[in-house]
Amino acid sequence: MVTKLCCAHKGDICKIIKVEGNNRCRLSELGFSPNELVKVVNHNGKNSPISVQIRDFCIALRHCEAECIEVEIV
Repeated sequence: MVTKLCCAHKGDICKIIKVEGNNRCRLSELGFSPNELVKVVNHNGKNSPISVQIRDFCIALRHCEAECIEVEIV
């Protein structure tokens, strides 16, 4: 199922399909690239930050940043 990272729920493991938007370069430098796996660590709902684990570290993303990341839930 393809969706945006901001729509994923706590505990979901997602595979990144593509990254769009103004922050694309910054997000790709942090490791958000196609086929990378991401685990949602904490997500409290709409318009709240989302914490994700990618590679060996955790990152908190703004809702608008998570909206720019298209993922497939595995």
